[in-house]
Amino acid sequence: MEEIELKTKEKPYGLVLTYEDKEETMTDDIVKKTVITNTSFIFALVQNVDWITFDFGDQTYTVTREELEDWYGTELAQFTDEENL
Repeated sequence: MEEIELKTKEKPYGLVLTYEDKEETMTDDIVKKTVITNTSFIFALVQNVDWITFDFGDQTYTVTREELEDWYGTELAQFTDEENL
């Protein structure tokens, strides 16, 4: 990761994570897995983050807490350890 930008001046609060240009070996599946895994852990650990944008140079993904919790079917704040998450 190259840069983390906090967006906390007004609600909804968010993060922008900028990655160096992705390597040729990073397939779309690896990028998507990275996005889902990282958003899951960040939302579980940081209660006031409402959205996260991942910028891979040629691809940008934004995931909201609500979207991910709907996808999982549960609130991410309930997880207390990595194994359960």
